[in-house]
Amino acid sequence: MGTTATKVGVVDLAGRVVAAASAPNPILRPEPGAAEHDPRQLIATLAGLCRAVARGRRERIEAVVLTGYQLSVLPLDARKRPLGGVQTLLDLRSAATFPALARRAPAGALYRATGCPPFAPYPLAKLDWIRRRRPALFRRARWFVGAKDWLAYRLTGVLATEPSVASANWMMNIRSLRWEPAALRLAGLTADRLPRVASPYVRLGGLTPDAARDLGLPAGLPVIPGVYDAAALLIGLGGLTPGVAAVNFGTTAMLRIVTRRPVLDRAMRLQAYALDGTRWLGGSGVNNAGNGRAWLRTRLGLGSDRELDALAGRVAPGSDGVRFAPYFTGERDPRIGRAAAALTGLREHHGPGHLARAHLEGVAMTIRLILDAVRANGVRVTQVRLGGAGAASALWVRIIADVLGVPVAVPATAHPSLVGCAAIGFAATGRFPGVDAAARRLVRPGRLVRPGGAAVAAYAPVRAEFLRLIGRLYG
Repeated sequence: MGTTATKVGVVDLAGRVVAAASAPNPILRPEPGAAEHDPRQLIATLAGLCRAVARGRRERIEAVVLTGYQLSVLPLDARKRPLGGVQTLLDLRSAATFPALARRAPAGALYRATGCPPFAPYPLAKLDWIRRRRPALFRRARWFVGAKDWLAYRLTGVLATEPSVASANWMMNIRSLRWEPAALRLAGLTADRLPRVASPYVRLGGLTPDAARDLGLPAGLPVIPGVYDAAALLIGLGGLTPGVAAVNFGTTAMLRIVTRRPVLDRAMRLQAYALDGTRWLGGSGVNNAGNGRAWLRTRLGLGSDRELDALAGRVAPGSDGVRFAPYFTGERDPRIGRAAAALTGLREHHGPGHLARAHLEGVAMTIRLILDAVRANGVRVTQVRLGGAGAASALWVRIIADVLGVPVAVPATAHPSLVGCAAIGFAATGRFPGVDAAARRLVRPGRLVRPGGAAVAAYAPVRAEFLRLIGRLYG
């Protein structure tokens, strides 16, 4: 379940996606800054997709594994019924109350405990917004859960979360995997109003009879919590291999690499999310990737991303001095923070192709900021594996390889997240001795794009200029 669509697939023991289907998740905007999902529609969409892909395979399916996005909040009443929409990671309303929260928060201590730097879209900040701007709703809510937790509950009747989602709440201690008392006090909560944290690799419960009927699957089928979407993609790309970072490249983007300890940055440029209690995910996210591309495509009156790429492909690296800071929804890097998008360097002779390429380069430059911060903290990155909708753009993949200066691999399958989920599922059901062994069997290598020497050299001064630009724009 992503912010823009839900995808369901069936994967076999050879890592082949034998069936897949997807459907959009409409974003609801009931007021300025809001970006919500209808929780009941999420379930209905999931059920319809499951029925479609399971048809004719029902009795051979061994387990259901979940994945979904982070940074969401859904209030539930005492009977575990939704009290509104799911605030998604794109919801900006918490930015209004975040400055006051940030003044009260012990940012350094919380960062060391939770691995999360101060960031308005985190669920802690969303909860603070609800408490201040919707106090009756805050009092009425018995539980606060994430979107993925909601799916797990509706399938099994068990209210639980897992480390990779919980550690992106700004409220979980990334070492003990328990809710952090200092964060709970800031949120005005007690731990019993949040779901318990379960292992991502074990049976959470079986499909309830009602869920089984809706999904077209056998009742009692094991449901495995799994990990959040970028972590599932990382596993499906082979990102459990040392030195390999994964980039999830869709509406947003993120660069993550598996580490054996939480990697924290003095300037709080990185997050350290727990993968499973013994491994962590170092890196950070980029709020703006495909969303800016869609905005530009619409404003230019183009019908497809392919048309946009064709325009951008006619322009040389560096976009003839045009720079696009693509921060439509702010950014996670503390140097950028609550930024807005900016376009600079325009001259009369520039055209749509310059805008298109400058946007692709701006996203790549922002990913490079994360890579530089990861390396500055002693983590070796020798290759990047790219998945998500953005990986379909050969030009964007080429630009990312040249800007990052490392080989970039594109997967052989169009559905690496589903393969990552399957690795977790087959390990949980005992088909493999663990997730690493399952991933080694299921993941198939794809096309490798090596950075071009001339382009790498051409981008060096562009990167330096980009850093100066965001410093001037955002302080």
